[in-house]
Amino acid sequence: MEEKAEFIGKKIKILRVSKKITQGKLAKMIGAKQSEISKWESGKALISLKNLILLSEIFDVSLDHFIKDEPQNDESYKALKEQVSKIEQKIERIEQQFNINNNRDIVLNTGKKT
Repeated sequence: MEEKAEFIGKKIKILRVSKKITQGKLAKMIGAKQSEISKWESGKALISLKNLILLSEIFDVSLDHFIKDEPQNDESYKALKEQVSKIEQKIERIEQQFNINNNRDIVLNTGKKT
């Protein structure tokens, strides 16, 4: 049960975070406790079918989204993957800028590059 609970929990968290919804707000939306949302997302508890149906309606995904192993065809997965890619590109640009600034500082401080 725990393995499936973790799998479903990760899907719930990805959807919730991608929609910028807090655990507390999601709990209010479905009439649950914030601690329940936390347990579902961490895989410590398995969500009921009733609540899974509510989440599928809130996030506008099918129930299959929560139980299938291949989310690559899912629109929310594609959107999240695109967001992650953009963030990775930003991180890479920042790292490059840091390296440029770091190298310039080394030249300024020592008069030569190390």
